[in-house]
Amino acid sequence: MCFITPGLNEILPTTIQIFHAFLLMKQIQAIYREETTHKYMISDMELKRKAMEKVGSAGNSSYKYKPSADIMNFLNSLC
Repeated sequence: MCFITPGLNEILPTTIQIFHAFLLMKQIQAIYREETTHKYMISDMELKRKAMEKVGSAGNSSYKYKPSADIMNFLNSLC
């Protein structure tokens, strides 16, 4: 026999169950967010790879980025 205030015997188990369900829901949401983020990251990388292939820079050692003089002046001013 538990010596808890009358009425608390009915409330306490329900409160613990609600808290447990809340924690489980938070874990499920975290897992879902992680899986969703990973899917977006993979699809984003795939889109970037396809775009780079279209412009001919993927695996092409002859492709070199040539920044404009304005960009070079800005970068040199940072030093």
